[in-house]
Amino acid sequence: MRPCINPLEGLVENQTQEEKKYSTEVHKLFNCFKSLFSSKPDFIVKVPGRVNLIGEHIDYCRYSVCPMALEQNISVAFKQTENGELNIYNIDCQKYVDYHSTVDTFSINLEDGVAPQWYEYFLCGVKGIQDLMKEQGDTGKMQGVSVLVSGTIPPSAGLSSSSALVCAAVIAVALVNKVLLSRSDLASLSARAERYIGTQGGGMDQAIAFLASPGCAKHIEFHPLRSQDITLPEDAVFVVGQSLATKNKAQSSEFNTRVMECRLSAKIIAKKKELSNWKDVLYLGDLQTLLGVSLQEMIEITKSILTEECYSKQQKRTE
Repeated sequence: MRPCINPLEGLVENQTQEEKKYSTEVHKLFNCFKSLFSSKPDFIVKVPGRVNLIGEHIDYCRYSVCPMALEQNISVAFKQTENGELNIYNIDCQKYVDYHSTVDTFSINLEDGVAPQWYEYFLCGVKGIQDLMKEQGDTGKMQGVSVLVSGTIPPSAGLSSSSALVCAAVIAVALVNKVLLSRSDLASLSARAERYIGTQGGGMDQAIAFLASPGCAKHIEFHPLRSQDITLPEDAVFVVGQSLATKNKAQSSEFNTRVMECRLSAKIIAKKKELSNWKDVLYLGDLQTLLGVSLQEMIEITKSILTEECYSKQQKRTE
Protein backbone atom coordinates (compact mmCIF):
# COMPACT_ATOMS: atom_id res chain seq x y z
CA MET A 1 0.00 0.00 0.00
CA ARG A 2 1.27 3.45 -0.83
CA PRO A 3 1.02 6.18 1.76
CA CYS A 4 -1.97 8.28 0.77
CA ILE A 5 -3.11 11.79 1.53
CA ASN A 6 -6.84 12.09 0.98
CA PRO A 7 -9.48 14.50 2.24
CA LEU A 8 -11.43 12.54 4.82
CA GLU A 9 -14.72 13.48 3.15
CA GLY A 10 -13.55 11.64 0.05
CA LEU A 11 -12.60 8.57 2.01
CA VAL A 12 -15.97 8.40 3.71
CA GLU A 13 -18.35 9.41 0.93
CA ASN A 14 -16.65 8.25 -2.28
CA GLN A 15 -14.81 5.11 -1.31
CA THR A 16 -12.92 3.02 -3.85
CA GLN A 17 -12.58 -0.73 -3.37
CA GLU A 18 -9.12 -0.20 -1.86
CA GLU A 19 -10.44 2.37 0.60
CA LYS A 20 -13.32 0.14 1.69
CA LYS A 21 -10.78 -2.17 3.31
CA TYR A 22 -9.97 0.63 5.70
CA SER A 23 -13.49 1.98 6.22
CA THR A 24 -13.79 0.70 9.78
CA GLU A 25 -10.43 2.17 10.74
CA VAL A 26 -11.20 5.47 9.00
CA HIS A 27 -14.66 5.85 10.53
CA LYS A 28 -13.32 5.11 14.01
CA LEU A 29 -10.51 7.62 13.59
CA PHE A 30 -12.89 10.19 12.12
CA ASN A 31 -15.44 9.82 14.91
CA CYS A 32 -12.81 9.91 17.65
CA PHE A 33 -11.21 13.01 16.16
CA LYS A 34 -14.57 14.76 15.87
CA SER A 35 -15.41 13.88 19.46
CA LEU A 36 -12.02 14.99 20.74
CA PHE A 37 -11.69 18.27 18.87
CA SER A 38 -15.37 19.10 18.13
CA SER A 39 -14.55 19.41 14.42
CA LYS A 40 -13.72 17.24 11.45
CA PRO A 41 -10.09 16.56 10.53
CA ASP A 42 -8.80 18.17 7.36
CA PHE A 43 -7.00 15.04 6.20
CA ILE A 44 -6.14 11.47 7.08
CA VAL A 45 -2.64 10.24 6.31
CA LYS A 46 -1.78 6.53 6.15
CA VAL A 47 1.81 5.30 6.06
CA PRO A 48 2.62 1.58 5.81
CA GLY A 49 4.97 -0.55 7.83
CA ARG A 50 7.56 -2.65 6.06
CA VAL A 51 9.55 -5.87 6.03
CA ASN A 52 12.95 -6.15 4.43
CA LEU A 53 13.54 -9.05 2.07
CA ILE A 54 17.22 -8.57 1.19
CA GLY A 55 19.88 -6.33 2.71
CA GLU A 56 19.79 -6.17 6.50
CA HIS A 57 21.62 -3.26 8.14
CA ILE A 58 23.40 -2.08 5.01
CA ASP A 59 21.36 0.98 4.05
CA TYR A 60 23.43 3.09 6.46
CA CYS A 61 26.50 1.91 4.51
CA ARG A 62 24.84 3.23 1.32
CA TYR A 63 24.31 -0.24 -0.09
CA SER A 64 21.02 -1.04 -1.80
CA VAL A 65 18.17 -2.92 -0.12
CA CYS A 66 14.99 -4.74 -1.13
CA PRO A 67 12.04 -4.10 1.22
CA MET A 68 8.29 -4.24 0.67
CA ALA A 69 5.46 -2.32 2.32
CA LEU A 70 2.76 -3.91 4.47
CA GLU A 71 -0.97 -3.32 4.71
CA GLN A 72 -0.50 -2.59 8.40
CA ASN A 73 -0.14 1.15 8.80
CA ILE A 74 0.03 4.21 10.99
CA SER A 75 -2.97 6.50 10.41
CA VAL A 76 -3.07 10.14 11.44
CA ALA A 77 -6.10 12.43 11.32
CA PHE A 78 -5.17 16.08 11.64
CA LYS A 79 -6.31 19.65 11.42
CA GLN A 80 -4.43 22.94 11.30
CA THR A 81 -4.41 24.90 14.56
CA GLU A 82 -4.26 28.56 15.40
CA ASN A 83 -1.25 30.16 17.08
CA GLY A 84 1.07 27.29 16.20
CA GLU A 85 -0.39 24.88 18.75
CA LEU A 86 0.68 21.22 18.74
CA ASN A 87 -1.86 18.79 20.18
CA ILE A 88 -0.85 15.16 19.76
CA TYR A 89 -3.19 12.38 20.86
CA ASN A 90 -3.25 8.63 20.41
CA ILE A 91 -6.50 6.74 19.95
CA ASP A 92 -5.25 4.30 22.62
CA CYS A 93 -5.29 6.92 25.38
CA GLN A 94 -4.89 4.30 28.12
CA LYS A 95 -1.47 3.32 26.81
CA TYR A 96 -0.13 6.51 25.21
CA VAL A 97 -0.09 9.90 26.91
CA ASP A 98 -1.00 13.01 24.94
CA TYR A 99 1.29 15.97 24.30
CA HIS A 100 0.67 19.71 24.07
CA SER A 101 3.06 22.46 23.07
CA THR A 102 3.61 24.93 20.22
CA VAL A 103 5.83 24.99 17.15
CA ASP A 104 7.99 27.60 18.91
CA THR A 105 8.42 25.86 22.25
CA PHE A 106 8.36 22.07 21.67
CA SER A 107 11.44 19.98 22.39
CA ILE A 108 12.55 16.40 21.84
CA ASN A 109 13.81 15.11 25.19
CA LEU A 110 16.07 12.06 25.15
CA GLU A 111 17.59 10.15 28.06
CA ASP A 112 20.28 7.47 27.85
CA GLY A 113 18.81 4.01 28.27
CA VAL A 114 15.22 5.26 28.24
CA ALA A 115 12.88 4.68 25.30
CA PRO A 116 11.59 7.96 23.81
CA GLN A 117 7.97 8.88 24.37
CA TRP A 118 5.84 7.85 21.38
CA TYR A 119 4.91 11.43 20.47
CA GLU A 120 8.58 12.42 20.16
CA TYR A 121 8.68 10.55 16.85
CA PHE A 122 5.92 12.86 15.64
CA LEU A 123 7.92 15.82 16.91
CA CYS A 124 10.84 14.65 14.77
CA GLY A 125 8.63 15.21 11.73
CA VAL A 126 7.63 18.65 13.00
CA LYS A 127 11.28 19.62 13.46
CA GLY A 128 12.17 18.23 10.04
CA ILE A 129 9.69 20.56 8.31
CA GLN A 130 10.62 23.42 10.63
CA ASP A 131 14.28 23.13 9.66
CA LEU A 132 13.43 22.84 5.97
CA MET A 133 11.35 26.02 6.09
CA LYS A 134 14.26 27.85 7.71
CA GLU A 135 16.68 26.51 5.08
CA GLN A 136 14.36 27.74 2.35
CA GLY A 137 14.23 31.19 3.90
CA ASP A 138 10.56 30.97 4.85
CA THR A 139 10.07 33.74 7.41
CA GLY A 140 6.32 33.23 7.82
CA LYS A 141 4.62 31.90 10.92
CA MET A 142 4.77 28.12 11.06
CA GLN A 143 1.36 26.49 11.44
CA GLY A 144 0.66 23.87 14.09
CA VAL A 145 -1.56 20.79 14.04
CA SER A 146 -3.99 18.87 16.19
CA VAL A 147 -3.55 15.17 15.47
CA LEU A 148 -5.05 11.85 16.45
CA VAL A 149 -2.91 8.79 15.78
CA SER A 150 -3.95 5.17 15.39
CA GLY A 151 -2.08 2.20 14.03
CA THR A 152 -2.15 -1.47 13.13
CA ILE A 153 1.63 -1.97 13.08
CA PRO A 154 2.81 -3.82 16.20
CA PRO A 155 5.10 -1.39 18.07
CA SER A 156 8.79 -2.20 18.60
CA ALA A 157 8.45 -5.33 16.44
CA GLY A 158 10.90 -4.43 13.67
CA LEU A 159 8.17 -3.38 11.23
CA SER A 160 8.98 0.35 11.26
CA SER A 161 6.03 1.70 13.20
CA SER A 162 8.20 4.54 14.49
CA SER A 163 9.44 5.49 11.03
CA ALA A 164 5.87 5.39 9.72
CA LEU A 165 4.85 7.86 12.44
CA VAL A 166 7.72 10.20 11.54
CA CYS A 167 6.72 10.02 7.87
CA ALA A 168 3.09 10.74 8.71
CA ALA A 169 4.16 13.75 10.78
CA VAL A 170 6.27 15.11 7.92
CA ILE A 171 3.31 14.85 5.53
CA ALA A 172 0.87 16.42 7.99
CA VAL A 173 3.07 19.37 8.92
CA ALA A 174 4.11 19.90 5.30
CA LEU A 175 0.46 20.03 4.24
CA VAL A 176 -0.69 22.59 6.79
CA ASN A 177 2.34 24.74 5.99
CA LYS A 178 1.90 24.39 2.22
CA VAL A 179 5.37 22.88 1.77
CA LEU A 180 5.37 21.00 -1.53
CA LEU A 181 7.72 18.03 -1.76
CA SER A 182 8.11 15.04 -4.08
CA ARG A 183 7.86 11.51 -2.69
CA SER A 184 11.64 11.14 -2.89
CA ASP A 185 12.15 14.43 -1.08
CA LEU A 186 9.62 13.41 1.58
CA ALA A 187 11.50 10.14 2.09
CA SER A 188 14.90 11.83 2.38
CA LEU A 189 13.56 14.52 4.70
CA SER A 190 11.84 11.92 6.91
CA ALA A 191 15.07 9.92 7.17
CA ARG A 192 16.96 13.01 8.31
CA ALA A 193 14.17 14.00 10.68
CA GLU A 194 14.11 10.63 12.43
CA ARG A 195 17.74 11.09 13.40
CA TYR A 196 16.54 13.68 15.91
CA ILE A 197 15.40 10.69 17.97
CA GLY A 198 19.06 9.69 18.28
CA THR A 199 19.39 6.82 15.80
CA GLN A 200 21.58 7.12 12.70
CA GLY A 201 19.44 5.13 10.27
CA GLY A 202 20.18 4.91 6.58
CA GLY A 203 16.79 5.72 5.07
CA MET A 204 15.35 2.39 3.94
CA ASP A 205 12.23 2.56 6.12
CA GLN A 206 11.27 6.02 4.93
CA ALA A 207 12.05 5.24 1.29
CA ILE A 208 9.76 2.22 1.09
CA ALA A 209 7.03 4.12 2.97
CA PHE A 210 6.88 6.76 0.24
CA LEU A 211 7.97 4.83 -2.85
CA ALA A 212 6.10 1.51 -2.42
CA SER A 213 3.96 0.18 -5.27
CA PRO A 214 1.06 -2.33 -5.01
CA GLY A 215 2.14 -5.93 -5.62
CA CYS A 216 5.83 -5.03 -5.73
CA ALA A 217 8.90 -5.11 -3.61
CA LYS A 218 11.39 -2.30 -4.25
CA HIS A 219 15.07 -2.28 -5.08
CA ILE A 220 16.16 0.92 -3.35
CA GLU A 221 19.50 2.64 -3.87
CA PHE A 222 20.87 5.67 -2.05
CA HIS A 223 22.86 8.82 -2.72
CA PRO A 224 20.94 9.76 -4.74
CA LEU A 225 17.75 8.01 -3.66
CA ARG A 226 16.23 5.94 -6.47
CA SER A 227 14.06 2.84 -6.70
CA GLN A 228 12.94 0.13 -9.07
CA ASP A 229 9.87 -2.10 -8.86
CA ILE A 230 10.43 -5.81 -8.32
CA THR A 231 7.18 -7.47 -9.35
CA LEU A 232 6.24 -10.31 -7.03
CA PRO A 233 4.51 -13.48 -8.30
CA GLU A 234 0.74 -13.27 -7.94
CA ASP A 235 0.69 -16.36 -5.74
CA ALA A 236 3.67 -15.30 -3.60
CA VAL A 237 3.09 -15.57 0.14
CA PHE A 238 5.34 -14.05 2.78
CA VAL A 239 5.00 -15.30 6.34
CA VAL A 240 6.11 -12.73 8.91
CA GLY A 241 6.72 -14.40 12.25
CA GLN A 242 6.84 -12.34 15.42
CA SER A 243 8.42 -13.63 18.62
CA LEU A 244 6.51 -10.99 20.64
CA ALA A 245 9.84 -9.70 21.95
CA THR A 246 10.00 -5.91 21.71
CA LYS A 247 13.03 -3.86 20.72
CA ASN A 248 13.25 -0.09 20.68
CA LYS A 249 16.47 0.78 18.88
CA ALA A 250 16.43 4.34 20.25
CA GLN A 251 16.57 3.01 23.81
CA SER A 252 20.15 1.77 23.65
CA SER A 253 23.36 2.53 21.78
CA GLU A 254 23.53 -0.85 20.04
CA PHE A 255 22.13 0.36 16.71
CA ASN A 256 24.39 3.42 16.55
CA THR A 257 27.35 1.28 17.60
CA ARG A 258 26.86 -0.86 14.48
CA VAL A 259 26.65 2.27 12.34
CA MET A 260 29.86 3.67 13.83
CA GLU A 261 31.67 0.33 13.48
CA CYS A 262 30.84 0.31 9.78
CA ARG A 263 32.08 3.89 9.36
CA LEU A 264 35.33 3.15 11.20
CA SER A 265 35.77 0.05 9.04
CA ALA A 266 35.40 2.16 5.91
CA LYS A 267 38.07 4.58 7.14
CA ILE A 268 40.50 1.81 8.08
CA ILE A 269 40.15 0.13 4.68
CA ALA A 270 40.45 3.46 2.84
CA LYS A 271 43.63 4.28 4.78
CA LYS A 272 45.14 0.84 4.16
CA LYS A 273 44.35 1.23 0.45
CA GLU A 274 46.23 4.56 0.60
CA LEU A 275 43.38 6.76 -0.53
CA SER A 276 44.39 10.40 -0.12
CA ASN A 277 40.95 11.36 1.20
CA TRP A 278 40.57 8.43 3.58
CA LYS A 279 39.63 10.74 6.46
CA ASP A 280 36.52 11.83 4.54
CA VAL A 281 35.30 8.30 3.80
CA LEU A 282 32.25 7.33 5.88
CA TYR A 283 30.38 4.67 3.92
CA LEU A 284 31.50 1.26 2.70
CA GLY A 285 29.31 1.64 -0.40
CA ASP A 286 31.03 4.90 -1.32
CA LEU A 287 34.41 3.31 -0.65
CA GLN A 288 33.65 0.50 -3.09
CA THR A 289 32.89 3.11 -5.75
CA LEU A 290 36.10 5.02 -4.99
CA LEU A 291 38.12 1.81 -5.28
CA GLY A 292 36.37 0.91 -8.54
CA VAL A 293 35.83 -2.72 -7.55
CA SER A 294 32.97 -5.20 -7.68
CA LEU A 295 30.99 -6.26 -4.63
CA GLN A 296 32.82 -9.59 -4.50
CA GLU A 297 36.16 -7.83 -4.75
CA MET A 298 35.09 -5.46 -1.97
CA ILE A 299 34.26 -8.45 0.23
CA GLU A 300 37.72 -9.93 -0.39
CA ILE A 301 39.42 -6.59 0.33
CA THR A 302 37.48 -6.28 3.58
CA LYS A 303 38.41 -9.81 4.67
CA SER A 304 42.09 -9.19 3.88
CA ILE A 305 42.31 -5.96 5.89
CA LEU A 306 39.90 -6.36 8.81
CA THR A 307 39.96 -9.14 11.39
CA GLU A 308 37.00 -10.86 13.00
CA GLU A 309 38.43 -10.15 16.44
CA CYS A 310 37.18 -7.12 18.34
CA TYR A 311 39.33 -4.02 17.94
CA SER A 312 40.51 -2.16 21.02
CA LYS A 313 40.33 1.64 21.17
CA GLN A 314 44.11 1.74 20.78
CA GLN A 315 43.94 -0.43 17.66
CA LYS A 316 41.28 1.81 16.17
CA ARG A 317 43.49 4.85 16.74
CA THR A 318 46.61 3.24 15.27
CA GLU A 319 44.98 1.46 12.34
